[in-house]
Amino acid sequence: MKADSPQNCLTFNLQRAARSAGRHLEAALKPVGLTAQQFTAMAQLAGHGSVETSRLAERMGADRTTVTRNIQVLRERGIVELSETADKRVVALRLSDTGKQLYEEALPRWQAAQNASIARLGDGNLADFLKQLSAF
Repeated sequence: MKADSPQNCLTFNLQRAARSAGRHLEAALKPVGLTAQQFTAMAQLAGHGSVETSRLAERMGADRTTVTRNIQVLRERGIVELSETADKRVVALRLSDTGKQLYEEALPRWQAAQNASIARLGDGNLADFLKQLSAF
C-alpha cells in the first residue's frame, strides 16, 4: 500500500467511513425523530448531567457555534434545557425530563446500530480501532 497515494488519504477514508456509519445510525434513530448529532449531544448530557456549552463542544469535537445551533433544535423541542451555573455568564445545558425519556427510548436503537458496526469491524478490533481513532 502506498501511503502517498491520494486513494489512501487518511482524511478521505475517515470521512467516508464516518459518513457511512452516520447514515447507518441516522436510519436507526429516525423512528424516534433524532439525528446522529442530536443523539450524540444527548448522550454527552445524559452521561454528565449539566454541561457547559463550551465543554460540550470540546467533547463533541465541534466548535461552540455549531453546537449551539444544533442544540437550539433540541431546546425548541423541549429535549434540552438551560441549567444554572455559579457563573451567570456561562451557559450550561441538561436533558429535560422529556429529553431523558427520549434518550432512553433511543438508546436501544443506538445499541443495535453500534453492535452492527462492531460486527463489521470483526471481533477483537474495537479496542484497537478506538485507540487508533483517539490519535486524531
